[in-house]
Order: sequence, then structure tokens, then C-alpha cells
Amino acid sequence: MNTAFLNPNAAVPSASHNCFSIVAPSSTVTPITPPSETTPSSIMATAQTVLRAQAQALEHIAGLYTADSHTQSQFFLSLQYLHNAILSNGKIVITGMGKSFKIAEKLVATLNSLGIHAAPLHPSDALHGDLGVIKATDAIIMITASGNTPELLALVPHIPAGIPVLCLTNTPNSPLAAAHASATLSAHIPTHLSEKAVYGLPAPTTSTTACLAVGDAVCITLAEMLEADVRQRSRSFARWHPGGAIGKDFKKEGGRKSDSKDDNGNNDEDDDLAQERRLHSIQRKIVPWRNVAQIETAQDLSEVQFLRSCAGKPWAIVDSRYLVATSPVVDALEGEISVVEALTKDPNVPRQDLFLVHKHKETQLDTFDIDEYELALILDAEGKYCGIYDGRT
Repeated sequence: MNTAFLNPNAAVPSASHNCFSIVAPSSTVTPITPPSETTPSSIMATAQTVLRAQAQALEHIAGLYTADSHTQSQFFLSLQYLHNAILSNGKIVITGMGKSFKIAEKLVATLNSLGIHAAPLHPSDALHGDLGVIKATDAIIMITASGNTPELLALVPHIPAGIPVLCLTNTPNSPLAAAHASATLSAHIPTHLSEKAVYGLPAPTTSTTACLAVGDAVCITLAEMLEADVRQRSRSFARWHPGGAIGKDFKKEGGRKSDSKDDNGNNDEDDDLAQERRLHSIQRKIVPWRNVAQIETAQDLSEVQFLRSCAGKPWAIVDSRYLVATSPVVDALEGEISVVEALTKDPNVPRQDLFLVHKHKETQLDTFDIDEYELALILDAEGKYCGIYDGRT
């Protein structure tokens, strides 16, 4: 190796003599990496293109969640699954590959900072033992831009039956979302805003921004569903986030004395009295679990057996899956119809999927807006059913 090329002061052979002479170093040394020939205007143009594409993608998604009824209904269904999982003492497991897993970890961190139990799960690790993190009361969010991620499709068959799988994706009509998901969280990106259309290569930018934004919407919405009082949410967040600038700001606020009146000028004592009356009204609308019949259609009950089982019980749980009011069933039995047909087929007998019915902790009746719901299942401190709230009474 000729080391002369590594040292500008090294001796180099002379062309006319078989000896070495000293070559003076140049006053300007050419750098190994030449300077970019890109102009400042083209640099800024690229940056503006990236920012404009991401802003337009978010505007498109905001439009979907404002005007598209299917997107809205799927979001509502997804949040109901997540809400029920948390109230059943479960957690939210979030998974994805590549950049999507980075988003999963960020959303898990956000949920935990809001006091909502969440855990990340890498799909490859899941197939090598980490599936044990999933419990029967959990809900799973799969993040995938394409909706066709092989590692996620390989994971689906190994998820225990009965656990809701939500798909957060840029491609709502994809195989994973359409065929395997209990509900879809759409982060749809139109073709003209795809990375390849904007930049010429599929480097994740608009797709990841879209998924992250929808994921953040899920986190904040779920936090509000679980705790309606913004002051209580703020106090809880301060407790879970004592460090950094956020923690410092909360400590300053905590040292100030609160006013005796709220933001609307109402006296706190009046608020307490109104809250006490509201709580009493809610409790009067709760049917104790001992007054809920447990019916199995496989037993093929006779009409007499059914009436005896439901005597004095306004509600029945059918096949451990459906919640049915008993009075419409009794009315249906006046015709020529069997108990099983009345419970499972009669269109005049409303059946509520037990998993989708709003669930509410007994200890939190005073902090949650349960009276906004017509129907809710009440859970005790151990997560077991202890009553049914019937807001129609």
C-alpha cells in the first residue's frame, strides 16, 4: 500500500530520479466528502413538501372522523372494546413491526402516563414465548400501514379466542383489517399522499404520522371515557408524571390555593350536594346481580321452567353472552313460540351482546357519567358483575 496517499507531507518518488523528494502540501485540501451542490431553495422546497404532505394527510383523516359514518362507528366500537377491557381489569396490548412497533411503544407510554394499563408486544417475540403477556380480559391493537404485515398475520391464529383485535391501519380494506379485526381504527391515506407518490420512495412518513395521530386520539378519548372530570384527570396525570418540566409545573399548581367557586361561579358545597343526589338516583336504577337470571338455551327450558327461573328478575343473561330483558320474552311466549326461539330469534326481544354493553366500576359511580347510558353492567372491585344499571327506569 502506498501510504503517500494518506499523508500529504509524505515523500513521493520523483519521475526523473530514483529517489524521494518532498512535495509541499496544498494550501486547500479537498475534503473526502465534497460539499452538496443542492441549493438552499431546493433544500427548503423538499422540507416544505414533507410538511405539506403530512399536514394534508392529517386534514384528510380529520375529515374522515368528522363526516364518514363508518369510520366513526368503527372508532366508537374500538373504544368500547378498550373501555370494557380496562374496566374488566384487563390491559391494552399494542403490537406492530418496524416503525409501527415504535408507534406502539409510544402509545403504550402515553396510555400508562394516563393511568391506563398498556403493554407493548413485538410479534416476533410473541411467537417465541411472549404470548404469555396476553390475558383473557385484554384487548389488542395491531398497527400496520399496509394491513398485510406477514408477522401480524402469523400472530393472529395464536391469539386466544374472545380477545378483541383492533387494527390501526392506513389501509382499512386490507386482509388484516377486513378479515381478522374485531374493529378498525382508520388512518387512511389517499394515494396521492402516499410516500411513494410524494417523495418517490416508500420511506414511512405520512403513514406513520397518520397512525400516530389516530393512536393519540384513542388514548385521550379513552382517558376521558374512564374519567369524565378533567380536574381529576389532571390530578392523576400529575401523580403519574412527577418528573421533568411537566412534573415541575404540576407541583407549582399544587401549591396554589383553589378558589371556593368553580369555573362557572358555582359554590363547591352546592356541587357536592348535587353530586350526592345524582349518585342516589343512579343507585336506585341498579338491579342487583341476584335479581338477574342465568339462562342456558341448551337446556331447552319449558315455558313454566323459564317463568320460574325469571320470577321477580327483570333481566337475564342468556348463554353467558347476551343480556335480555325478561318482560319482552314473557310477552313473546303468549304466541306459539318456544322459550329458545323467544330468547334467540324473536325480533321483538332486544338482545345486547354482553361484551359490548358499557361496563362501569361500582366504586366509580360518583366520577363517571354512567347516567349518559341507557344500560350498563356494574363491576365490583374484583371485576365481577354485581348489577345492571337501567337508565330507562
